[in-house]
Amino acid sequence: MAREKPLSYLTFGLLALLYLLTRARYVGYGDGLGFLYHATLGWDLATNATSHVLYNNLNHVLLSLLPGNPVSVLTLASVAYAWAALIVFYRMVRLLVDDPLAALMPVLVLGTSFTWWRQAVTIEVYAFNSLLVMLMMYYATADLIAGRSEHAYRVALFLGLALLAHIQNILFLPFLLAYLFFRPGANVAKGVRALGLFALIGGLLLIPPLLWDSHSLRAIFFDRQFQDEVLALNLMSLTRGSLQSVAYFAYNFHLFLPFLIHGWWLAWRQNRRLFWFFTLAYAPFWLFAMRYDVPDSYVFYLTSYLGLCFIGSLSFRYWHARWPQRWRSPRTSLPRQALVLMLTLALAPTVYYLSWRIAETLPQARTIAAPKAYKGGLRYYLWPGMEYATDPLQLARDIHMGTHRPVPDFERYPIAISYLKHIHALPEPISPPE
Repeated sequence: MAREKPLSYLTFGLLALLYLLTRARYVGYGDGLGFLYHATLGWDLATNATSHVLYNNLNHVLLSLLPGNPVSVLTLASVAYAWAALIVFYRMVRLLVDDPLAALMPVLVLGTSFTWWRQAVTIEVYAFNSLLVMLMMYYATADLIAGRSEHAYRVALFLGLALLAHIQNILFLPFLLAYLFFRPGANVAKGVRALGLFALIGGLLLIPPLLWDSHSLRAIFFDRQFQDEVLALNLMSLTRGSLQSVAYFAYNFHLFLPFLIHGWWLAWRQNRRLFWFFTLAYAPFWLFAMRYDVPDSYVFYLTSYLGLCFIGSLSFRYWHARWPQRWRSPRTSLPRQALVLMLTLALAPTVYYLSWRIAETLPQARTIAAPKAYKGGLRYYLWPGMEYATDPLQLARDIHMGTHRPVPDFERYPIAISYLKHIHALPEPISPPE
């Protein structure tokens, strides 16, 4: 269509600008410190649940090949992964939705959601993981819609690579088996070979514990700190996780929630096979995140949001088909639709900005956020961008030098100190910290 290129250029150009303007200037206080440290150390063959072996070693390659500040290199890599994943997501939605505008709307809904935006602008594994998952699901969805097995090897390849990036992707295994063997158009012989390819790639995770006894096989699947909580049945934890999942879902999609729910209702009515396949693919991630009771569990819902937004595109297609005819005329449709896209993109940042500002007027909210003041306080919790964030390496250096009191919540302080020592950027302390 003549409108597709200008509308897609506008959408992805604005998303790239949004991510670049709000990207973190420093490494961040979370797992990014560990990723930065391991990338500078060299090759990392650890395959436990928190090592993310493919991501760590790719980071090492990037720092070896690209000049500049390591933090900037890895942060811009996250921006690139998230941006590329949204392009793949758009092509995936176009398999289901003919009109470019209706297909671009769920791209903006996902791309400006809190969790996606936050992971796109900081050093984290989830943008890279989402790119691999998007590629896998794009090829799987193409086959599901066409009733064929043309892309079985690509599906197995990208899911195997995604498993090396994040062990959580093992939850796609039921979907993979259903896609390979239990659907119309499945090629059983090809499915067996594709499953072997997936097992071959995923089997790389077993090499370190089997050959070098570096960690237990159980540690591949669970962080040792939380594996008992995940495997045990704790009603209180499950209730808390259920309530958190609803809160995260509402805050990520706010005014777009009716469209996503309507899209799933349409899928149930119009394409029940697609409904069940996507439920099989993404429901395990939602359920696992509810059980995984950790402070930053909101990121574990991200994979399920990909499926929610994809099926939600049916709602945008439905309502776009009912637009007034004057919005469809060749002379006026492009500027009007460009305006709709720009307003849609502005909606989520407005919601998050107002949420943060309103929360700042509430004494109870300020009290809750006070322990995280060094991270940005309420802004850290309610605004997805990270352009305001302070430098944890400078804070660690100040604590080490005795010029700043210790921060009890700064859990990555030892890693920050190890990194500073590794790059020879840590002088001897003037006095020991209190």
